[in-house]
Amino acid sequence: PWLVIGTFYLSLFLAISKRIYDKKISPESRKNLKKYDAQFLEWTLILFGGLILLFFDLYIFMNYKGKLYFLALFPSTFLILRYFYILRVNPEIGGNLTKLLKYPDFVVGALFLVALLFFLHNFY
Repeated sequence: PWLVIGTFYLSLFLAISKRIYDKKISPESRKNLKKYDAQFLEWTLILFGGLILLFFDLYIFMNYKGKLYFLALFPSTFLILRYFYILRVNPEIGGNLTKLLKYPDFVVGALFLVALLFFLHNFY
């Protein structure tokens, strides 16, 4: 259940980042965006980012005790924190996640996480 709950929080995390993008880029485009407080959205994004990490940690520790899967926690934490920073500096990222490809450290971190999980799953 940890992975399913974590995926749910990931979807909320991405939805909130889209709201932040909409509010900062074109606040007059929709009436309901005026109801959102920018600080509330940022704190909610931090909350959901923390919950993603928490449930990913729980998933790893509950299902892979005694294995090296805990090493995946470091790049996943880096990716969440880096996304926070990129979204703060460049809010357009929230509207189009393909723009993350312009940040080589994020791409390398994501590829490293995928390669690490692939290696641990298949060879360890």
